[in-house]
Amino acid sequence: MQIERFASPLWFKPIYSEEAQNWFIYLITNNIPPEYSGADVIVSNKTNHIALTIYPTFDLNNFLKKSIKAFDKNDIEFGAGFAEENVPEALILSDIFTQLQTQIG
Repeated sequence: MQIERFASPLWFKPIYSEEAQNWFIYLITNNIPPEYSGADVIVSNKTNHIALTIYPTFDLNNFLKKSIKAFDKNDIEFGAGFAEENVPEALILSDIFTQLQTQIG
């Protein structure tokens, strides 16, 4: 089967609210059509590509829930010379995961 294109199974949409002075993150999942189960696909952008297999038993929603629950900001590695306090993106990511963990309980 030749797969030309289908909707991304995951959309990650961060929106900053000036009013709330906070980021709101929306994760939107789309089911992969069952006929694509087990297919080999190439995911690409303008400069790179990667070959992947669509595994029939993979459940994206369960994966995201488990990943979000398991996230621990203490596991973030900042690299030599960096720490959480001088990497503002780390604080934003930590806040995003805190919001997500709260939402999924």
